[in-house]
Amino acid sequence: MKMRNTCRTPGIVLLLHLALALVLTGCSGGSVGFLRSSTGVPTVAATADRTRTPVSPTGTAESPETETPSAPTAEPIVLHTPASTSIEPRVALSPTNGPGGTELRVVAAGFRSDTTVTLGLARHGGRVETTTTAQSNDDGVVVAQFVIPESAETGDLWLVVAQILGQPVQAVSNLFEVTEPRGAQSVEVDPGSATAGATLAVTGAGFPSETGVEIGFGPSGAEPTLLGIAQTHADGRVEATIEIPLSATAGEDWIVTVTTSDRAISAVSDPVTILAPAEPTATPEPAPIALPTPPATAAPITGPSVLVYLIALEDAGQSGTEIGCGDSVVPVTVGIEPTMGVLRAAMERLLSLEGPTYRETGLHNALHRSELSVGAINIAGGHATINLVGTLSVDGTCDGPRVKAQLEQTALQFSTVNRVTMTVNGQLLDSVLSQQ
Repeated sequence: MKMRNTCRTPGIVLLLHLALALVLTGCSGGSVGFLRSSTGVPTVAATADRTRTPVSPTGTAESPETETPSAPTAEPIVLHTPASTSIEPRVALSPTNGPGGTELRVVAAGFRSDTTVTLGLARHGGRVETTTTAQSNDDGVVVAQFVIPESAETGDLWLVVAQILGQPVQAVSNLFEVTEPRGAQSVEVDPGSATAGATLAVTGAGFPSETGVEIGFGPSGAEPTLLGIAQTHADGRVEATIEIPLSATAGEDWIVTVTTSDRAISAVSDPVTILAPAEPTATPEPAPIALPTPPATAAPITGPSVLVYLIALEDAGQSGTEIGCGDSVVPVTVGIEPTMGVLRAAMERLLSLEGPTYRETGLHNALHRSELSVGAINIAGGHATINLVGTLSVDGTCDGPRVKAQLEQTALQFSTVNRVTMTVNGQLLDSVLSQQ
């Protein structure tokens, strides 16, 4: 009688269990970020609310494994950072809303220097539609620009993904929301002609609500000179009063410009004709009056100017607002080139000051050891978000409040700014200073 081999069944079962384990292992986990579809188009397989969206081989996003919250977070999120590296990438984009066709400024930081970084623009939870690559600078920072497609629908959410190809190091930016196209902007000036020195009433319409705008004025075809900053009303209107400079020549046509602080939206008026002054009526000349000679002073600043804030050491609030360690923060007037972006110009002027002491004033500059430049600036509802890029260095604990006061007070000088959030390479300024 033949014996049946009863040992084969357990062996087969063991092989089946092993095969099942391999299948389950292959279907689980894995890094998220740029995936490649069968067409070679990169795909974002993760949404900004930390849920994972499976992607089919054709690149079509399937239903997410967890329900997406109705209001996803707008903070940059590091999706995956291997424990074996010290890279902590961060990505920030601005502005955060606008119609299709809006231009985005993207700052990616936290990478190693001279590294090739791939940036991709994608719908929230969808495929990457546009990519670009750039080399990080010495500080590990990459700056790029994207344009939201004109075909983007109202309510769509977009984001930017940053990745080092071939490495599981990636990050996702804050979200951009597509809004309805805004109506045409307009600028009206009353009267339409006047002499030099006359006052004009300016009315702008169709701008974003409660947004800072810059008002410029200059000859037609020339770069306008900034005259002031104003805030739009809830209905997108803005009113201002300006004066025609005495240097305006009769017969010239001048143009009023109204531009949002982020330079995304601008409109111009019809030409304002400069009239010749009326002939003066002859009157007897009064007898000259002898006046005392004024004391000699430093040459005044001509042209546009802003304030930068410096530190009076151990002044205890006598010369300005008192800050930590018994110091005072004191404003100093400096000249700038004509520009519509006065907030950026003021910050750049402050960061360009050299040496620990500003000229003959004796005021201390706590930023003199830092190597910083101005990145993205966004102003919405009086809240200015300013991202600085580079290296921040301070001399001891007392320099922390000095640095913060110089930066924030320089930004708060403008009427359109009543609150400031300052970041350095994407990190909050307070957090960076606490690590010094």
